[in-house]
Amino acid sequence: MFKSIAYVLRENFTNMHRITAISKYEVLADMRESKLGIFWNFANPAIQVLTYWLVFGVIMTGRSSEDGIPYICWLLGGIVVWFYISPCITNGCNAIYAKKDIITKMKFPVSILPTTVVLKELFNHACLMLIVTIL
Repeated sequence: MFKSIAYVLRENFTNMHRITAISKYEVLADMRESKLGIFWNFANPAIQVLTYWLVFGVIMTGRSSEDGIPYICWLLGGIVVWFYISPCITNGCNAIYAKKDIITKMKFPVSILPTTVVLKELFNHACLMLIVTIL
């Protein structure tokens, strides 16, 4: 088991240039597919957070703070992590299947594909962390 883990880590470190190139390409492809481009990386989480805050923090509870700490701070503390972890797990598990055409046509290190998803989602996470820092 430890040999397998060491092999995957070694393969990831030796192919770091491929990981960054594929992640960068996927981020740019996502921006090209969207009409709003990079603005959507900021607008989508902001809209979701504001919607959750409005529904659960203001309308359902009737107050916007708990023990002097605003509800939005509690919400952001959990949702920022969830917005990063959830796509990493779901898209990371599907990464190998989604890229099966690349894998079957050439010699390609398969273990780097989930890492590319994690790195791609790290960019989206950085955009959300910028919003949190501003708030």
